Amino acid sequence: IINKEKIESPAIQKQTTTTNESTRNYKFVIETSAKERALNRFQRLRGFGLDIQLETKDSISFKLFFLLPAAVSDTTRIRDSLYGIYTPPGNSAYVEN
Repeated sequence: IINKEKIESPAIQKQTTTTNESTRNYKFVIETSAKERALNRFQRLRGFGLDIQLETKDSISFKLFFLLPAAVSDTTRIRDSLYGIYTPPGNSAYVEN
């Protein structure tokens, strides 16, 4: 006879933690470049299904960035991960509020 009761072990149970740190959206800039390169890179990353965004203030320098929710303590880790995957050599990744 097979016992069909649901058995939950401590390893499977969800662990909940409480934190006073709230999350908010941060702009994770992965590249700043000239218009032609920025538009080409933007289209390529969008083609991969990424939610990348593009902005400029002066029509000369363009920022490619992700707008992601994060806690303050996680911004460095997320920035480093995005930098390692999406930032080309010679550029720096950074976080804006």
